Amino acid sequence: MQTRIILFVAGLVSLLLAQCDLFDSLVDPEKDQSIVEIVTNRQSLAPGDSITVTLYNHSEEPIFLEGCNPIYYSVKKDTGWVDHPFRLCFWEGYEREVPAGAVYRETVQLAVEATMVRFVVPVYRGCKSGLPLSQAECRSRTIYSSNVVQIRQPRH
Repeated sequence: MQTRIILFVAGLVSLLLAQCDLFDSLVDPEKDQSIVEIVTNRQSLAPGDSITVTLYNHSEEPIFLEGCNPIYYSVKKDTGWVDHPFRLCFWEGYEREVPAGAVYRETVQLAVEATMVRFVVPVYRGCKSGLPLSQAECRSRTIYSSNVVQIRQPRH
């Protein structure tokens, strides 16, 4: 009897994992990274310069971004990367849908005291459209990051 229960639970877990984005990323980690691409128009900048961050949705389904802060900047610290929002939000806002094959682009001004930054975007899949993300019942959330951008410090 115990063997049947163990086999049943193992089968159930296998079925659940087969439907899960986590399972796909464990089996083929490169597959998920090629679905969404984050690119910057500059490899280095001075504090206060503007930079354009572009997200490409290479998938065959729409993806959803956070309404108020679709893009964050991340600063390299001794303990790792620390994410920061560009805006202070009092409400999450409605999700931003990026259709299959489409592009989302935002130009931001960066005034931080750091030597390296990157841009990160939380991407949601399988959401109900036209809702705040907290109500959209999204299937998954994956964080994508850009290449590292060097911050040139002013000469004194």
